[in-house]
Amino acid sequence: MNNNIIIIKLNTNNQIIEYYNQNIKIIPDNFMKYNKTIKKIELPNTQVIGNMFLSFNNTIQNIIIPQVTELGEYFLYDNNTLKELNTPNLITIKTGTLKNNYQLNKVYAPNLTYISPKTFIENITKLNLKLQLIALKNQLTKHHKTLSIKPYSKASSADKK
Repeated sequence: MNNNIIIIKLNTNNQIIEYYNQNIKIIPDNFMKYNKTIKKIELPNTQVIGNMFLSFNNTIQNIIIPQVTELGEYFLYDNNTLKELNTPNLITIKTGTLKNNYQLNKVYAPNLTYISPKTFIENITKLNLKLQLIALKNQLTKHHKTLSIKPYSKASSADKK
């Protein structure tokens, strides 16, 4: 696609249901904060998403943000339809992000190093705990290059001697 193209798809009521923009690097605060109809958003080159991004949207099913390193406060705060979030470059998750996302069951964020203490407060799940552990592991290994974190396993009888 041409670098200058922005695609906005509308439904028959002229409501935004899809948005594509490869030009924007930083999404400002309150971007589509009250949009309740968008189902797909693709921002392939965006690196930072500001506060309150789609915070009252409850219809998004697909969000493509591969270059994002930071999610602002209250990102998708009240969404209950998104099931997966693929953020391979994500480093920081701020307060209230994904707070009421009870349907979210898979997040890919291998570079995550910081999660605000007030994130996921309403949906403490295995997913939340897994992300907390990824962030902790990345924080520790960033500062201690030789540190290796391995899953817990019971000691064998040979180890006990």
